[in-house]
Amino acid sequence: MVLMHARAGLVGEPMKSGFNPLTVASKPRYLGFDLRENLGPAELDVRYFQNRADLLHAFEHVHIARAVCV
Repeated sequence: MVLMHARAGLVGEPMKSGFNPLTVASKPRYLGFDLRENLGPAELDVRYFQNRADLLHAFEHVHIARAVCV
């Protein structure tokens, strides 16, 4: 995790936090949030990287979660 944080910072995208994608669903409600999305590499590729000419794709271990206040 530390290496990913450092690498992201080097390209101008500092990581502010991290989470375990297998347990993230149980955490937000406890903190006052409702989990709306938990996207892994396959879902990110479809949403953000499909049909790119430069062949960029989501990193293997990247997940993005979206939650809203309840």
